Amino acid sequence: MEIKKAISSFVFFFMAAILLAETPYASVVYAEGKRFSVIRNGKTVNYSPESADVIGLPIARGDILQTAPDTYLEILIRPISASVQLAENTTFRCDSDESGMKSEGKLYYGRVRAKVAKLTDSSSYKITAPSLVAGVRGTDFGCDHFYVRPQAPGAPDAASASPALSRGFCFEGHVLVAPVATPTLETVMIAGGEMVEST
Repeated sequence: MEIKKAISSFVFFFMAAILLAETPYASVVYAEGKRFSVIRNGKTVNYSPESADVIGLPIARGDILQTAPDTYLEILIRPISASVQLAENTTFRCDSDESGMKSEGKLYYGRVRAKVAKLTDSSSYKITAPSLVAGVRGTDFGCDHFYVRPQAPGAPDAASASPALSRGFCFEGHVLVAPVATPTLETVMIAGGEMVEST
């Protein structure tokens, strides 16, 4: 009888380990528009939001997502129960540590919004844009990074105007925002309805 229990326990834990190993880091839960791409290990695969296999599409750590014009995407990051929405013309990388509990996104261009459940002390989520980083433990926040058309030649401050604009904004809760160059020196806490802009 004891041997039978031991074998049953082994089979149960073996199957649980297989199921956990097969659970993707994230998956697509919503898609609309024309086209989006997933870049994995340097290989690009294009998807149509209307395709039957798009909802539930697994997203691995390190994948880069790109949305085309008029295309919107939402992914669910499973280990931390975070929802990340990508606007059109956005390039965004998903990443984390091995456990998935210390997750982060890297915004190369475009606009993202993240809704993050209350996290434990051992988990975190942050989004890094080229000039700022925004980190949370449980809130609704977003980041933009766009290139702005330079001012016309001869206009005031035309030479000093930066072509890149990054913004961190908070819809609900609190967000820590810091410049990428000196995050420990210039951290700012913003609350719902507030925004930080960096050029």
